[in-house]
Amino acid sequence: MDKTISLAQAFAHCAGTASYWEWIIGTLILGIGGFLGIRWFEQKNNKDLGGIELLWIVAFVFALGIAIFSRPTNVAANTTVEEAARGEYLGY
Repeated sequence: MDKTISLAQAFAHCAGTASYWEWIIGTLILGIGGFLGIRWFEQKNNKDLGGIELLWIVAFVFALGIAIFSRPTNVAANTTVEEAARGEYLGY
């Protein structure tokens, strides 16, 4: 089996693509927007939704981790050193 590129090389490649940052920024916008929406609903209806807030934060952190790590780990697992030298990155 051919040697694959390192995770650091995969992160370096992915950091240079706009779509990688779009996924991360989109996840941040949805996560923060959802949290602010829950807070607004709490204040408007005078209710305590602390459990839902906690659940939302846990889901948001999980989704952010997926947005940050999924593409570079796929690229690192599927791209060989020879393919990276030719500029061919697999795993999108």
